[in-house]
Amino acid sequence: MGGGSHNGLSLALNQQKTTKGPLGEILIAHSLSPEISVIKALAAQSGKALADNSNSAKPFESDDPIYWITQAMMPWGKDGGHWQVATSDQSRFEKQRRAIEDKLGPASMVWASHAQIQARQQKLFGAQLARHAEACVPTEKSCRGLRFTSSHKALRWAVMAGLAAAVILLILLKAAHPLFILCLLLVMCNLIVSTLLKAMALLFALQSPQPSKKPFEGLPDVVPKVSILIPLYREKNIAAQLVANLEKLNYPRSHLEVILVLESHDTQTRACLEAIELPKWMRVIHAAPGTIKTKPRALNYALPFCSGEIIGVLDAEDAPEPDQLRAVVTRFSSVSAKTVCLQGRLDYYNPQSNWLARCFTMEYASWFRIMLPALAQIGFAIPLGGTTLYFRRSALVELGGWDAHNVTEDADLGIRLARAGYRCAMLKTTTFEEANNTPLSWVQQRSRWIKGYFMTYAVHMRSPKTLRHDLGLWQFCGFQAVFLPSLLMPLLAPVSWSFWLIALGLVPQESFGVPAPVLIGLIYLYAMAFTLDLLISALGVFKAGHLRLLPWIPSQYFYYPLATLAAFKALFEVIIAPFYWDKTSHGNTLKRGPKQPQTLV
Repeated sequence: MGGGSHNGLSLALNQQKTTKGPLGEILIAHSLSPEISVIKALAAQSGKALADNSNSAKPFESDDPIYWITQAMMPWGKDGGHWQVATSDQSRFEKQRRAIEDKLGPASMVWASHAQIQARQQKLFGAQLARHAEACVPTEKSCRGLRFTSSHKALRWAVMAGLAAAVILLILLKAAHPLFILCLLLVMCNLIVSTLLKAMALLFALQSPQPSKKPFEGLPDVVPKVSILIPLYREKNIAAQLVANLEKLNYPRSHLEVILVLESHDTQTRACLEAIELPKWMRVIHAAPGTIKTKPRALNYALPFCSGEIIGVLDAEDAPEPDQLRAVVTRFSSVSAKTVCLQGRLDYYNPQSNWLARCFTMEYASWFRIMLPALAQIGFAIPLGGTTLYFRRSALVELGGWDAHNVTEDADLGIRLARAGYRCAMLKTTTFEEANNTPLSWVQQRSRWIKGYFMTYAVHMRSPKTLRHDLGLWQFCGFQAVFLPSLLMPLLAPVSWSFWLIALGLVPQESFGVPAPVLIGLIYLYAMAFTLDLLISALGVFKAGHLRLLPWIPSQYFYYPLATLAAFKALFEVIIAPFYWDKTSHGNTLKRGPKQPQTLV
């Protein structure tokens, strides 16, 4: 044995002592031995045959493909009246023998690599998996139950025409003034709720203790396997940087599994990945075609292929902190079993690219460093972000995964977890992303988020009584306090803007028909809300370490009107194209590599 091989074997043996993982998996994960060589050695050691891979996959009908995928086994063919079942784990086969024979009759095992088994599973079970991915969340808990289907397109256009006609009729009948007063009352109610919530969040943030500055102490005694799902779609500039970002993760490679999920027709991303060599702990799943193309559908399709106890979700452009997975498994080992989800903080590595990116970074600092931690401390259900999420696999499977038809599947899942009695907690680790820095891409992304909030609110409020029962009164009120202002404030913003006409002397106050005391109270309320926004942004920016953004905080006043444009686009799409996923492009600033700020808190 050469010196390099001897050193590699020593490394593998040392890691086996630390992680208690199988030696073969460690050798494969560190590219110290090809997977097929390990499988051949195991076959020789056990005296059992290798699977015959010379023939193409034979049709195999199964009413439970999820079982075979989660067990990483596959009925390979019949020999002498009994099935040969391919596996790369003999102990698992023996544990499952009774269940296997209940499904197949007499069976024996043959050895096959994980790649061989997965390839045949995808080929034979693709169509079934695609149907499962779209319908694994029960209809009554999915927005597909709202009956937004293509067959209703004509009806939706009729609704839009009817709304437009109603507005015109109100104006002609001179009934616009009562409508304006109603909108103004909605603005005031939502502004009061939003201001109270932000005041509580600021109070919690100011009272929260400083985090420990101790270095990371290490892993639990039993190292769990972590599977990370990364959906990719039409990505042409991202692959090399994505691999480089994930290579920095400080976690045992034998206990890390990264699955890149591609749509089967996405030749662009496939070509991008084929141009580089993926590490052995990364693999690709091609999701079979379905009736929709959404991120949650891709996640549901790939979930059965995950072998980890912890399931993570990252985005294509993400650059997680190196010790993120160690923080995840340590936190999960120290919290109650009811805490099944950890939400990491998101930040941007390109805030200096332009003014829009600066404002987006300040908004994220406020949301992930101030608002979300406060919601968790208050005891409200957390509308999750779409990345840097880590779940206990058992809870995720219990809930049926993600709603494939919801374009903010993350926020919806946070509410469904709370309704099931589970808790989500914030994780003090950061993932850096690329901020959308062009108005068009920003509006596209934000409209998708607002549309998803519309759909999530509609799904869970189909039966307010049931929602109140599931969440309890406190979390039910929190659900209203988080979602309603997020939906109504950007839509009703033009009502607020109209008061600038009075401030600029362009329109007399009397023309609005608003009593002077009400108008004065509204002005004070706006001033209070704006001051709170400034304070929260300043504290969030400080905590995130983006100190150079502090002078830009007041300019956010001119940033939020973009959300109104996005909100009206979202409302239009809720009626016309509810399941359309407005794709956000990535890779615009990755060529320079992410510049991560110093995180202070």
